[in-house]
Amino acid sequence: MDDWSHEEFGKYIYNEGYGAFDPNFESSRSLRIHDFIMQYLGKYHGCKMLDYGGGTGTLASLLRGSGLDCQAWDPFNDNQSYPERNSFSFMSCIEVLEHVPDPHSTIKEISEFLTVGGVLFFSTHTANGPHPEQSFSARGMNSFYVSPRTGHITIYSEKALEVLFAAHGFQVSHIDHRYHIAMKMQ
Repeated sequence: MDDWSHEEFGKYIYNEGYGAFDPNFESSRSLRIHDFIMQYLGKYHGCKMLDYGGGTGTLASLLRGSGLDCQAWDPFNDNQSYPERNSFSFMSCIEVLEHVPDPHSTIKEISEFLTVGGVLFFSTHTANGPHPEQSFSARGMNSFYVSPRTGHITIYSEKALEVLFAAHGFQVSHIDHRYHIAMKMQ
């Protein structure tokens, strides 16, 4: 999978059967994230926002409906224009990082979109953390989360996320085992 092309991922993972393995990615998850952003990240409500890896744009649409200036962009959606670099103060990246074979390239691209001091709110389940009973590590390889069919090909610990993001000038804070904040420091 490390050397698969976009076309191969589309053919073998993100095909018509994908929804059976991740049925909530367009509906209830987007509503939950919308509510979280509206409640806890109010400081960024006047900022230009990008939902990176936003699929068909459900979350961005919900946020626009709440008065936020938000657009979606997804590397697997060829029908979108490439976002302007260095123009977003706030980004979301929901359940994306576990899908990428080259995390450094993805974080580099995210960094190019964010302004210095900009914030990335992202989710990916970690293999460890302050509440191991909530993370998939308690179930190990029996967890649905560790499964190539879901497209989850890169699994992180909290430390791995910190090291990955630090290499690109970010500082990471962990909200819990799945939600994280990264601030672009340089």
